[in-house]
Amino acid sequence: MAIDVMSASSQKVKKGSGTVLEVGKKFKEIVASIEEVARQIQDVATAAEEISAGVQNVVATTEGQTAAMEEISASSEELASLAAELEKIAARFRV
Repeated sequence: MAIDVMSASSQKVKKGSGTVLEVGKKFKEIVASIEEVARQIQDVATAAEEISAGVQNVVATTEGQTAAMEEISASSEELASLAAELEKIAARFRV
């Protein structure tokens, strides 16, 4: 009877040890999966930073082009005004 109890206990310990090993393996798999997800999240964050930098460059370029166009427009208006003034002056010298 005592041997049966010890044998049953031994089998339960072996079974429990096997279960602990399986749980350990599953925890390792879970940790590996979490690490992979964390790496992917970091990749997404890096890509988002790169996209943001690209957008900022586009905005800066657009702002520069807008400023240049405003300057060209102002210069054109000034040139038109000077041309009209020159035409008036030239009209005085017509014979």
